[in-house]
Amino acid sequence: MAKSPKPVRSHLTESLRIALCRYKRDNPALSQRALVKWLEEIHQVTVTQATISNTLQRSVELLAWEETVNGNTKTWRPVMYQDVDEALAQWVEAYQANINISGEMIRQKTAQFLERLHPDAPKFEFSSGWLAKFKQQHQIRSHHRFGESGAANTEIIEESLPCIRTILDQYALADIYNMDKTGLFYRMQANNSLATRQLEGRKQNKERITITVCCNADGSNKLPFWIIGKSFRPRCFKNINIDNLDCKYHANKNAWMTQNVFKLWLTAFDRRMDGRKVILLFDNCSAHIKDADLEKFNIQLRNTTLLYLPPNTISKIQPCDAGIIRTFKAYYHR
Repeated sequence: MAKSPKPVRSHLTESLRIALCRYKRDNPALSQRALVKWLEEIHQVTVTQATISNTLQRSVELLAWEETVNGNTKTWRPVMYQDVDEALAQWVEAYQANINISGEMIRQKTAQFLERLHPDAPKFEFSSGWLAKFKQQHQIRSHHRFGESGAANTEIIEESLPCIRTILDQYALADIYNMDKTGLFYRMQANNSLATRQLEGRKQNKERITITVCCNADGSNKLPFWIIGKSFRPRCFKNINIDNLDCKYHANKNAWMTQNVFKLWLTAFDRRMDGRKVILLFDNCSAHIKDADLEKFNIQLRNTTLLYLPPNTISKIQPCDAGIIRTFKAYYHR
């Protein structure tokens, strides 16, 4: 007769230990054998009665730390200087939005808190293991910052959005356009590479062009790119009729958008909208000619109404910044 397989023993995570102590607190009459059965049926975990007994001995401690313990850890050890740990966690929470925090900064700040709160404490070496446990306990991970949305002024956004919506409600989605520009480092290579060995880095080529992107709100009309480079007669355009390309090319010494280029673009846009009444949104860049200066630059708009977005808000509310330019660059890099 075949022997029945031995039951698989499992380790209890801290979250399960806390759940066990809470269940025992709510049902004080249950025996340890009943708790073993409860873990098997509800959580599919098999443990010995000794594990149950050891866990219940820590019941007061675990329930007190219920909200702060990382539930995925199998073994939790109390922090020696709890006030230092709390002060450090509060410091990370307070400054993470304003500065890029590194592991070395956390170590140095911990040493400062320890010296300030416990001047008689022995000197500690805050190892990589200590740092990893601190980050794990407080759910601290490495995150990449994207874009410039953190610099947006939320108060101005909240104040200006109702007015912007009131204006845009007068137009159909197909008649609401947004123009934005972006720099493209078209010769810069990726930092990662498939290779048979570790490769040394090289100085990146940071030659750039500026690309002007424009489309309407429902995506039914995507205007050709206007590209601004440094070379007035690029060699790659030799024996090529630039006017036949699906883009417009201009050049200046910095490859930037200037008021002269913007005047040409805005005039061409208004001609393209002939017979329609559209509204054009863009930011308050110095190269963008203001409403009051249109007459000064001899610009007469017949089909276009201009709407300038408030300063320090474009990373949050400008449509082309909400993934359109990012998607274009992703396709280009691919």
